[in-house]
Amino acid sequence: MLPASKMLEANAWHARSDAASSLVVVAGIGGNLAGVTALDAVAAVLVSVMIMRMGWKQGAGALAELIDTSLDEEEVDAIRETLLTTPGVLGLHELRTRKMGDRALVDAHVLVDPKISVSEGHHIAEKARGRLLKFHEVQDAMVHIDPEDDLAAKPGGHLPSRQQLLEHLAQRLNQPLPEPNRVVLHYLEGKVEAEIFLPEAFFASREEVAALKTGLSHALADDPYFRSVHLHRNMHHYGA
Repeated sequence: MLPASKMLEANAWHARSDAASSLVVVAGIGGNLAGVTALDAVAAVLVSVMIMRMGWKQGAGALAELIDTSLDEEEVDAIRETLLTTPGVLGLHELRTRKMGDRALVDAHVLVDPKISVSEGHHIAEKARGRLLKFHEVQDAMVHIDPEDDLAAKPGGHLPSRQQLLEHLAQRLNQPLPEPNRVVLHYLEGKVEAEIFLPEAFFASREEVAALKTGLSHALADDPYFRSVHLHRNMHHYGA
């Protein structure tokens, strides 16, 4: 655990050094009065060494904080365990910690189910952040949610936006898509998985559905963007 206060710690060492150096000074003066004049010089050297040692120890600790030193391995492992045991967190990578005074700052990327909603992912991240603030000496935490391990997965920065993808798909089919109620895009492993929710009336014509599925199968055989497109019947739900 982090110390309660660096200022209190430094003040405690100051008081301890005063007490210890006073004993050394008394011994030096006593030796000098007894005729052993060398003890005075030895006492002066000992007091100087004590001051330099404690100054170095406190200065090195303060410098470590200024250069963003991370927490010790035991505390980092405890933080990792807290994040991994948060409900909804499937994995963890890019965990970074740094000291800030008597507390710490934490940055982490947590892996969640790629098919959940944005709001649920945000909720999981807030839960993980709250647990860090509650169980550890953490001043603030930035928890980033990932649908996949972006250190190992293929980059997807080259993929187009939603509108461009839908226009591209229509061009590959050589016909416009049926007007969907909702389209969900999953950017995973450097490609896109699409879920298209069509009106229930569209599925009344089996021939039209079969033709669209066949066209999609041929269009996606060597497509540079899409890995798969799934058609879903959009059922109407009525809430209270």
